[in-house]
Amino acid sequence: MMYALYSTEGFRMKLVTSELMRSIDSKAINESKIPSLELMENAGLGIAQAIISDIVLDYDSVKFSIFCGKGNNGGDGFVIGRHLYQAGYDVEFYYVGPNDKQSEDCKHNFELIQKLNLDTSEVSSIENLPEILDSDFIIDAIFGTGFEGAPRGITAELIAYINEQPQEIISIDMPSGLNADNGQCEGEVIVADYTYTLAQPKYGLYLSPGREL
Repeated sequence: MMYALYSTEGFRMKLVTSELMRSIDSKAINESKIPSLELMENAGLGIAQAIISDIVLDYDSVKFSIFCGKGNNGGDGFVIGRHLYQAGYDVEFYYVGPNDKQSEDCKHNFELIQKLNLDTSEVSSIENLPEILDSDFIIDAIFGTGFEGAPRGITAELIAYINEQPQEIISIDMPSGLNADNGQCEGEVIVADYTYTLAQPKYGLYLSPGREL
């Protein structure tokens, strides 16, 4: 079974697996002829608007530190940051390099960030990061729904670093390091204060320990 109905307090929702989510995306792209870049743009815009209305609308000045991976979750992070910047908020980007290893859609949105001359830094070593980030919120866009296994190398160190920061953390799609299908984590995992998932909610967001993360 690829999806289930989850019920709590009389409210029912459809939970999906990562495989079904990929199928939904593929159908939108190949059958409905919606370009993948348009899907990413719409998703990023929607999440940026939700962050503003849900979390920061009452603040006069807010700065976001945005951590982006090399895949499409990282692309979502670049889109979200661009729209937050265009809405008047300060943003800084930290990305897992090198950029020639980025997915096609991620690279496209990374290049848009560069054209805007926004603050971007490749994370090659945790020692090169500030001890305490100079921002109000952290956005986690390192790994998304397709992640399996345990983070390794610099990404594992980066997740641990983010969790040690005092800011509230906003995860995109899934807390990075969490398995979308079973809610398990085999290594370092983001402990998110907010998670904005895309399209349908995933099993891993409602099965412990993912539920608590």
